[in-house]
Amino acid sequence: MFWIKKTVGHLISPMYFGMGLLLIGLFLHTRKKFPKLSCGLICAGVLFPLLAFNAGISDLLNRRLEFQYPAMPVKRIDHDNVHALASAVAVVELARQIAQRAHY
Repeated sequence: MFWIKKTVGHLISPMYFGMGLLLIGLFLHTRKKFPKLSCGLICAGVLFPLLAFNAGISDLLNRRLEFQYPAMPVKRIDHDNVHALASAVAVVELARQIAQRAHY
């Protein structure tokens, strides 16, 4: 089940999807079958990852979502709230001790 999840995740990734379109288009182009379809697949295989990884398009797609669900405010550590930082250091020290015991 795990490998199915990873395989499907890679197949719908923009980079792998574009590479798949490009390879299918090149295969059809070398066989001289469906010349218009092969050129369209090659163009789509090149353009799809470029558009998917473009920052302007991702901002455009996320704008409505971020407008509907605004980001949560970030908590800043003030001088009055130093005990939160001290407890985080204690957690790191505890994790280091557990990791050292695991090596014995």
